Amino acid sequence: RKLILLNIVKSCGEISEKGISLLISLLKDEKNIDLHYTIYKLGGRTIVKELQEDLKALLYLGLIEVNPKNKKLRLTSSGQEFLSSLSVQIEKIDEILSAVEELKPRILPIDEEVSLLAVTKR
Repeated sequence: RKLILLNIVKSCGEISEKGISLLISLLKDEKNIDLHYTIYKLGGRTIVKELQEDLKALLYLGLIEVNPKNKKLRLTSSGQEFLSSLSVQIEKIDEILSAVEELKPRILPIDEEVSLLAVTKR
């Protein structure tokens, strides 16, 4: 799961936690791609239960970081090196990344909302 998350962050460039949550939900609901997360929908919110722990682990390892200006996640240089040095093939990664590219336009408004909130809080 964490390797798939790294690839998704790399594919998006920068993405908010809220955007990743929505993206994982859309992948499961619309593209039938299950990343093995438990997804809850409460009101207008999408909660992906294990996502927070996976992101914390990637942050702790220094593979991703939070952009202080817009509060979005992005790959670090260590993360890029790590992904390029991997010789392990991730099952269905091409299918997942093409689905991510297709769903990106639906995630952009959520990411912009997070960016605007981050700017107004500063």
